[in-house]
Amino acid sequence: MRKVIYMNKRLLLAAAICMSFLGTACSSKISPNKSAEEFAGKNYEEVKQEILDAGFSKVVIKEVKDLDQSSKGKTGDVASVSIGGNSEFAKGDSFDKDSEVIITYRIPKDFHVKFNMTFKEDPSLTNYEVKVLKDNKLLETVKPGQDNVLQLSLPYGTTKLTFEKSDSMQTNGFLNIDVNDHMEAEIRLSCYPNHVDAELVLPEEPAALKDGEIQLDTALDQLMGTNYKDVKKRFENLGFKNVETKAIYNLASADDEKHDTVAEISIDGKTDLKDLTVFHADMPVVISYYAYQNEDPNHRVVDVVEDIADAYTVDNCPLLAEVLGIQDRRDPAVLEFAMKYDGDLIQFDGYIDTMTYHSSNGTIDMTLRSGSSHELFDLGAAFVVEGVNHQSFQTNMYPLKDGTNVTVMALVDGYDQRTGSILIKPASIYSR
Repeated sequence: MRKVIYMNKRLLLAAAICMSFLGTACSSKISPNKSAEEFAGKNYEEVKQEILDAGFSKVVIKEVKDLDQSSKGKTGDVASVSIGGNSEFAKGDSFDKDSEVIITYRIPKDFHVKFNMTFKEDPSLTNYEVKVLKDNKLLETVKPGQDNVLQLSLPYGTTKLTFEKSDSMQTNGFLNIDVNDHMEAEIRLSCYPNHVDAELVLPEEPAALKDGEIQLDTALDQLMGTNYKDVKKRFENLGFKNVETKAIYNLASADDEKHDTVAEISIDGKTDLKDLTVFHADMPVVISYYAYQNEDPNHRVVDVVEDIADAYTVDNCPLLAEVLGIQDRRDPAVLEFAMKYDGDLIQFDGYIDTMTYHSSNGTIDMTLRSGSSHELFDLGAAFVVEGVNHQSFQTNMYPLKDGTNVTVMALVDGYDQRTGSILIKPASIYSR
């Protein structure tokens, strides 16, 4: 009898252990105490604590710069919360306790400001070098008799700039600047023996405009690098009737900060508009912005390993073999090849004839020729690559160099009538 009771106790203990494990497994699923919509607008520190109290451990905090004078809300307000990639969850929805929670909160939007730093012309003043500081950090040293321009990215709100005599921290002054938009103004300095005065001089109000005329409210260069959607709205609000946006599909990295930012603005076909101050509402505006290559509706992703069997080579394409060996790059065969195989994948051996790296946007232009760089005569058509990002194709070389013998796999991308060249988009360029 004792043995039976002892065995029953062992069974009960085993069952209790099993139930404990089952409870642990079940407890791996947890729920937030509010929905995503209910978290929005609350202080992000409070939301973070509520998320942690609910049992989540992987919490990431991010900022979004979107507050300006037209915004509702304040710094620190939650813009969005996502759990495991779900940003529309409801209260009580179940998630794994190790799901990543991303809390995004709002901070003031940055604006581009440009200050022309000048010294007040007064015989009673002795001008000297002045340091310009923000939050005790040196921004610029302004020197008398020179063109001094200070360009900053400042948040919406009030920013305090401090001015110090370069050889004396005790000789100083400050200026509070209200920032609510992109701006260009003058800061006029008056240098006294014991302090520095700074005056913000705003541009004069423009003359009255005629019907259909538009005065820009900021210099175009101040809009470069800002979100193209905001710029489009700005031009429409100014009264332009024909505002177009144009994507430049040259970004490869998925986290490139240039994504959706303005690369160029043209008004009535002109981009150099420094001397033009008045425009007409019917002038076309084109806002070009940076976009990812894979967002291009015509973008084809090439798998270098799997697609190599589909590539045209000298062995299966007589016309490619012909253009690789011609002596006149204006040979009609070049145009015929570019038109016939536009959008197709090709592979050939050649070398990098010329290469240009554009540090301003991180893109590369290059010309490739067939054969090898040590050969006495240049043969074959010129294959031209324009405005590609180094990360957009596979390579075993960094940096790329002129004169390197390479094997190229690329998509044919048309014909350049001006140079008689075949345009290509490289999928891979490997040294050989």
